[in-house]
Amino acid sequence: MVLPTWPATGPILSTKVTPDYIEHSVREGPEVIRAQKKPHILRKVAELYSYRELLKNLVVKELKLKYKSSFLGFLWSLINPLFLMLIYTLVFSVIFSGRRIEHFPLFLIAGLLPWTSFASSLNMTTNSIIGNRALIGKIYVPRELFPFSVVLANAFSFIFEMLLLFVPLAILGYNFYRYLPIVVLAFVLQTILAAGFGLALSSVTVYFRDMKQLITLILRLWFYVTPILYPFDRLEMLPEVFQSLFRLNPMASIVMLYKLPLYYNKMPGISIFAGAFISAGVVFAIGYIVFARLEPNFARDI
Repeated sequence: MVLPTWPATGPILSTKVTPDYIEHSVREGPEVIRAQKKPHILRKVAELYSYRELLKNLVVKELKLKYKSSFLGFLWSLINPLFLMLIYTLVFSVIFSGRRIEHFPLFLIAGLLPWTSFASSLNMTTNSIIGNRALIGKIYVPRELFPFSVVLANAFSFIFEMLLLFVPLAILGYNFYRYLPIVVLAFVLQTILAAGFGLALSSVTVYFRDMKQLITLILRLWFYVTPILYPFDRLEMLPEVFQSLFRLNPMASIVMLYKLPLYYNKMPGISIFAGAFISAGVVFAIGYIVFARLEPNFARDI
């Protein structure tokens, strides 16, 4: 068995990461070798766990790069969805008023925040493998760490965004507290879903570099077939083709797991729970299979 070797000199990552920093992050590597007799899935879990320090460092790196040289820093993660909320509020509750939705900005932001975090994860994971070609070409680390670190960095930012949403909900008397476990479950399923898409997108991009531009276009359409701008019960308002896309949309159930507890103060139905669990599980499984098939040639083709 050939053991991974670590470079003695030279920077490894694009931020201030030294060889000692990397060596510290992967010092548990022998644990993986001891786990070789385990079944494949358990072996992979053991390997990823042994690189947990590196994963943590990669998450920190992603957070630093995200707000590097930015005057407002983390506030941009709030400004972008708030700016979109103001635009959509003006368009849908003022210009096209129709049947008004009470506290429309809160109705909108309850779905817009999870969507923005999810879309950001997909956009960023697309380049997560090719963006770390220097590290992949020098040492062995589980390549799954790169898309996972992006997803976890976005998840970390999303937690603080959601905590700020709770303030106006509480002020306006929304009784969402007893449904917080549902919100936590939605967050976990959203993270799993984003990780599954991230695995697939990051690996396919190694061989198809136009994926970055393609996923941007897909996300624009995807946004409008997700129940963010309109209530779930107004699905019949949409054209038939959009209704079909809606039913196939893995984010639809997850967005409703946020909106129903937070805005409507209701328990989601069994069908919404089932849709969210099945979507997250199936997408993650497919993403992992695609990644595992394409990963062996990353170092050569990257």
